[in-house]
Amino acid sequence: MPTYPTRTEIDDIVHDTIDDGGAGLALAVIQGGKVIHARGYGLADLDRETPITTATVFDLASVSKQFTAFAILLLAERGQVDLDGAVRSYLEHFDVKTRGREITVRDLLLHTSGLADYTGDDWDGTDEEFQNLTCEGHVHWLNGTRPARAPGKRYEYNNSGYALLARVVEEVSGQPYSAFVRDHLFLPLGMDRTVAFDDLSLRIPGRAKGYKEGEHVEEPSVIQGDGNLFSCIDDLIRWDAALRSGALVGSARLKEAWTNGTLDDGSPIDDGEGAGYGFGWCIEEEDEAVSHSGSWAGTSTSILRYLGADLSILALSNDEDMDVDGLSRAIADELFEDE
Repeated sequence: MPTYPTRTEIDDIVHDTIDDGGAGLALAVIQGGKVIHARGYGLADLDRETPITTATVFDLASVSKQFTAFAILLLAERGQVDLDGAVRSYLEHFDVKTRGREITVRDLLLHTSGLADYTGDDWDGTDEEFQNLTCEGHVHWLNGTRPARAPGKRYEYNNSGYALLARVVEEVSGQPYSAFVRDHLFLPLGMDRTVAFDDLSLRIPGRAKGYKEGEHVEEPSVIQGDGNLFSCIDDLIRWDAALRSGALVGSARLKEAWTNGTLDDGSPIDDGEGAGYGFGWCIEEEDEAVSHSGSWAGTSTSILRYLGADLSILALSNDEDMDVDGLSRAIADELFEDE
């Protein structure tokens, strides 16, 4: 039988990172389907001194990408999306001129499209235009840009690819992205507090305020796919259980999502730091781990799964400066040492 770290041991690791009187995090540790630790630390709102709990809602930032990938995989399971199909076959108004072959859905999933990235130096709009950029508006913006390279030549992390995937979901399903993920991912899994943010007037109950260097920061936007999902640890525990049980897609699709992609020349994806990339997940083959982290205005998030050990560590923080991925790996190291 495995020996789990005690609550005190995990608490000690967390308290080396945070101050209970400041912004904090919500954390869950799951092994073999058993939640061995779940609690909140620190404050969701410094002014009101509201404590963080496992029901506190956080901006998932780029952890949102795995949900977009699974929305695409659901449509692929139903025969409505071909992962190797051209993006323009699903998006009538997508008209980016590429060198070589067409950009495929798989290219978007693997960050091998070569497209411009609306969150990088390619963006030439105002802050207000950025804030109000929709998935459809993003397609029109891309049409006025030039790709950095032909598809399939190089891995380069690209938020525009996942925003395009959200638009594919909308066109194929006939639903807004926010409605599709609600109806086909969140509600079937009982993730009642998880929501896609697509309206600047939307108020999310139980949401943590975001902080950076101790100051409240907020940078709302309405674009979908690459970010803008909000969730809590309680709901992510349900998500982890669904991944473990195969409740969402068949085992072959799940295995593909957690397998490192390849470039057109057959070489494996390498992010330059020893990891590859699957469908919304970073792939660490040596450690049999899949993960993704996220950071945006006032948020820092991480989902880390060790497949061989059947171990998951979920961490959501409202402190943009917090290294939640490093914290999660420190907890994993403690667990592995205790086995």
